[in-house]
Amino acid sequence: MSPTYQDKHTEYTSRFKQCALSISAIFEKNGFKVIPFKRDDLPIFSSLSSKKQAEAIHYIELYYSILQQSEIKKSSEKNNNADSLWEALVYLQWHQPSDFFSYLRPDDKIEIYNTQSIQIWRNFNVMKICSYSIEEMHCYTWPERYSRSEEDTDKIMSTIQKVLSHKERKVFREAIANHTVIERFSEKQFILEASHEYFCPLVDRQGLVSGFIVTSKVDVVGSNLNKKSARSKSHLHEVSI
Repeated sequence: MSPTYQDKHTEYTSRFKQCALSISAIFEKNGFKVIPFKRDDLPIFSSLSSKKQAEAIHYIELYYSILQQSEIKKSSEKNNNADSLWEALVYLQWHQPSDFFSYLRPDDKIEIYNTQSIQIWRNFNVMKICSYSIEEMHCYTWPERYSRSEEDTDKIMSTIQKVLSHKERKVFREAIANHTVIERFSEKQFILEASHEYFCPLVDRQGLVSGFIVTSKVDVVGSNLNKKSARSKSHLHEVSI
């Protein structure tokens, strides 16, 4: 007897929840507090289509597997960018240009994306400047999560296209200058100043481009919640007058 939609949904929800909790536990072990989800019934995940749920499970389980591997090999230290990135690439069986690691700095925010711009892996530094839950990070795309100017978005998208389509597999120093990025609906709605420095393609064992890496410098410079609170207080003051 084939499983019903409800059976599949229950299985998917259980798997996603367990992964989110396990990832949160690894972050906590390494000194970071990351919320796995805001509600136990996973409303964001549950709102996805069956196909999107399966996709979200695939990527959250992949990320958890990479984190587990790093934990086993003791390379998930908070500032050990080179080792933790290397472990991720080894697990994925993807390869970077040979000189890429020479460009890394301790405070770099490093992310791996596939060719559909789905985030596969992020280093611990990324979580210092992120207030999204794990559920939100794996159920929404980065353009859905972050607000930035159309001009800055176009620069990033054109750079990604160039990196993925260029015949030469090399490190691209794009240095997309400091610009404002805002978390749209996270817990703290951080306002960030971000610059994206290096991009490079990743190839699989067959030599096909499978994704890319981007390194960034990002600082939290404020919170939209504070602005909303200030506007609210100002409005109350005006009313009282």
